[in-house]
Amino acid sequence: MTIEDIAVSEGIWGHPNLENSDIVLKTEIRIFRNVEGFPFSHKLKKNEKKQLFGEIINTVSDLPRFKGAAIFDLNSIEQDEREILYERNIIKSKLPIDSSLILSSDLLNYVIIGNYNHIECAGTVPGAGLYEAYKSSSEIITELSVNYNFLYSNEFGYLSAFPGYSGCGMEVSTTVHLPGLIKSGKINEITIELEKRGAGLRSSWIDDFYEIFNKYSIGMNEKELYLNSRDVIELIITAEKEAREMEYKRNKVFIEDKVWRSYSILTSARLLSILEALELLSNVRLGISLGIIRFLNIKQVNLLLNYIQNYHLKRRFKFTDIKNIDEVRASFLRDYLKEVI
Repeated sequence: MTIEDIAVSEGIWGHPNLENSDIVLKTEIRIFRNVEGFPFSHKLKKNEKKQLFGEIINTVSDLPRFKGAAIFDLNSIEQDEREILYERNIIKSKLPIDSSLILSSDLLNYVIIGNYNHIECAGTVPGAGLYEAYKSSSEIITELSVNYNFLYSNEFGYLSAFPGYSGCGMEVSTTVHLPGLIKSGKINEITIELEKRGAGLRSSWIDDFYEIFNKYSIGMNEKELYLNSRDVIELIITAEKEAREMEYKRNKVFIEDKVWRSYSILTSARLLSILEALELLSNVRLGISLGIIRFLNIKQVNLLLNYIQNYHLKRRFKFTDIKNIDEVRASFLRDYLKEVI
């Protein structure tokens, strides 16, 4: 699998969306581990890094779920390749890092080796699939524990380069679409409630898209963190549903006008910046959820959230630069939407 394959792949959207997919785009669980007997990554000597991380790469590559996986050296790959992985939210920084990425061919699982922690494994699913994401990421760690003992303290649990993510060493991240809470002005109330539950809210893509995540895992076991995350996700889903219904009842004509204007621009514009296109798709996505638009579905819009990113378009159409990317994006959207209706 190459970067070109990833740029045109449906990725996680090629798999069935789980419940509440009109609100929850995806759920990801990352588990952090460090191998016993070695210091954290930034303290390793060059020869220790080469030996330990090379061995882990071979071990992960032999796991059945990583058959045919792509392996990327995140320090030496081209910037364009790094940008695509970033646009897919597989890596969290556009900067070179002295680490390796092993990415499963279905894009549902990945392992980053040698970043802040020796091992960072992730399970990602479309929609509110907390159990499915947990199952796949925990299975990877269980399989690796056959070969490695992980750094563990009776007092603090599994030790992490980030002290707050010691304990069970797990981060639950859910990407959600919250136009109802934004437009109703209730997003601040929800943020305060999340803080009380040890969770945070950070922006993702544009204003209507957010990531909910646990701010720490120390002091909790996996079951406690799992159940707390489940309650947080259910809280957000319920609040967003209520906010959407209330706003639609209160401003029905205004919302319908905004949805149809957005769709019309997407199907006729000749120039679209990435921010404008994402905002328009956010409005259309809301329109699908409310039943205003019935000839498109959530999966089609989710795919576009990836496909219209700058470096995805550059790779798809094999451009040498992104000078005319706004024109290319508008043309791609017109053709895509014409084809799916």
